[in-house]
Amino acid sequence: MRLADINTPELEFCYGEEAKDRLEELVGGKRVKLSEIFRGSHERSIALVHVGDKLINEVMAREGYGRVTSTYTTQAKHLREEGDIARQGKIGLYSEVCSQKVTPDPKCAIKVNINQAGSSKDLYVSWVWCILRHYCAARY
Repeated sequence: MRLADINTPELEFCYGEEAKDRLEELVGGKRVKLSEIFRGSHERSIALVHVGDKLINEVMAREGYGRVTSTYTTQAKHLREEGDIARQGKIGLYSEVCSQKVTPDPKCAIKVNINQAGSSKDLYVSWVWCILRHYCAARY
């Protein structure tokens, strides 16, 4: 079961283990109630998850363990507002732990986005970035 409207990081990415641990703490061994259940693009079940009166999707968004990335449920707007609280407070995924660091030499600022698939194209981009970084360091 996946959390509706929330995208938590994969385990190997920043805050992935923390998100997994927090979710286990919130739902592990507890009776959960699912609402607004549907199937996603990969045929996975997706829902709003409740433990008692607590909406787990909301907790994960507010505490910065996941990003609100969709608007599939009636709670999507509320979840986005909770995610904004985490982002503005620099909590969880939005903290300095997962933020891109500023390069010490602004003349050599290179930003590269690597997708989560880890394709060879991405590895090539990483390799090029490494060469450019050394080039800039030698040149400036």
